[in-house]
Amino acid sequence: MNNAALRVVCGESDKHQIPPAPQSQTGNERSAWLLHLEDGQSLAIARQQVIEYLAKVESRWVPDCHPQCSRILLWRDQVLPLLGVEKGRRGRHEHVLVIGYVDAENSTLTHRIALSLCQPPIDISVRDLDQCTPADSQTDYWRGAITACFAHQDAAVPIVDFNRLKGE
Repeated sequence: MNNAALRVVCGESDKHQIPPAPQSQTGNERSAWLLHLEDGQSLAIARQQVIEYLAKVESRWVPDCHPQCSRILLWRDQVLPLLGVEKGRRGRHEHVLVIGYVDAENSTLTHRIALSLCQPPIDISVRDLDQCTPADSQTDYWRGAITACFAHQDAAVPIVDFNRLKGE
């Protein structure tokens, strides 16, 4: 997916674009999106995982679901789980990112999930030498789905394998 073509849908006619990634990827440095979830957690994802950034969208509550995933988003005739929603939050979400991820047997973005953010995604560089250990609160929140973690501005930022969250 060409990041320059990443579309943002904002209410009526209000549209934005996330800037394209720098083209040079040097050595052990990669470009990623830093995401601050509405519920206070943070994570980073690969740029190519982003499918669409939405602003001012409504979600729906689903009874008897895990508290971290009790909201859904209707997106392009699909029902997506919405993660990162502040506890007890209802109504409109200012920043939502629809991302894709792969399962172990596939190399294309076959699964989709939505993340409720407290601000738009931030373009960052991730380097191997920035590796660190995730905080206990992050490990508890992501329930074993953290595959790596790095330090960014004195904070631990996990990288999550969304396949490990399925069915929990």
